[in-house]
Amino acid sequence: GNVMVLFRTSAGLVLPIISSCAAIRFLWQWLITRDHDDDDEMYYAFFNADASPIATPHGFAKILGDMPVGSRVLDVGIGSGTYLEHAPVQEIISRKQLRVDGVDISTPNVAICQDRIEKHRLQGNVTVRVQDARTIEEAGVYDAILFMESFPCMSKPLFIDILQSVQRLLKPAGSNYLYHNLADPKGMSSLEIAMGRLIKPSLKLFVGIDFGRLTSKVEQMQVIQQALPGCKITDTILLSALPSEVNAQVVLSHLDKVSNKWYAFMGRIFLAAMRNGGPRMEQHLITIPADHNAARPRYYTRTP
Repeated sequence: GNVMVLFRTSAGLVLPIISSCAAIRFLWQWLITRDHDDDDEMYYAFFNADASPIATPHGFAKILGDMPVGSRVLDVGIGSGTYLEHAPVQEIISRKQLRVDGVDISTPNVAICQDRIEKHRLQGNVTVRVQDARTIEEAGVYDAILFMESFPCMSKPLFIDILQSVQRLLKPAGSNYLYHNLADPKGMSSLEIAMGRLIKPSLKLFVGIDFGRLTSKVEQMQVIQQALPGCKITDTILLSALPSEVNAQVVLSHLDKVSNKWYAFMGRIFLAAMRNGGPRMEQHLITIPADHNAARPRYYTRTP
């Protein structure tokens, strides 16, 4: 009798626990996958050129610096255009007479980007608009298409869809450039990988920046091959640094100006944790020649 009572009691406890865990998992998945506009003040605090030797503006300077004079470039997911605040990028765009067209689906961030274009008098070289890259009508006009830190923030099916669709926008000799931080699972313990998969996509709830999911070089290569089977891929570590090389003084000076005090508070905790140690941060530049055989027709409406 006692055994049956214990069994019923245990069963009565297990079901609510399982249900609660499932509900928490569902809520977490919903929170990290819903539409999100990065907080520009927080993004600038961590990703301005003085904050870190691997901040995105440095990547832009290197990539655009290698473009031939007069190149036309499409920046998929331009966001608020933080890199336009970087003087070397402004100089390269003007000196090389580059035409950079940025698209993004975040209306608030595109408005901020437009302000930066006007602030630095780049209207003759840089444009930005709210648009899904798959709906762009011009075909065969771009020398380069940039995906800067965007792969981790998209679902794999969405990234494959976009990468295939934009191939028709490239000139025959054009190239795709993917610039991302990619983890090396061989240098991480199982616990570190598990924690990374949990924590990284959750950071936007605490600091207002969508860092996307933890991604590896192997995963990136597999997804590219799914999108563009048989394509030639060149992978280079463009920039690298230790977490301790992040300039805490610069980041903190910008965090002091952040309007959202919750984000600013959590940003300080995040900065302290990051500088406390961790693996070397490596920014990969993956170059893929245009693949017009994989190109999809233009979409007229945004698809998931």
